[in-house]
Amino acid sequence: MEEKRESTQRGPAMGNRRMRQAPGQKIEHPFALLKRLLAYVLKDYGLAYLMVIICIFISVLANVQGTMFMQTLIDLYII
Repeated sequence: MEEKRESTQRGPAMGNRRMRQAPGQKIEHPFALLKRLLAYVLKDYGLAYLMVIICIFISVLANVQGTMFMQTLIDLYII
């Protein structure tokens, strides 16, 4: 007995959606894509996005301050 396999292709219900990018292909307009993606994110999560950016900057500043403290500690007290 042979089993019929259904095709994995979708019919007209797919509409005009774009196909996924194959690995190694370049995106034509990456900044336009980024702008559209950020518009979707900022529409509903603008305040949370801003808080994350602020926390990232605070984290970077704290790491730099820790590194500078270690430099001062080594330069002044150990040497």
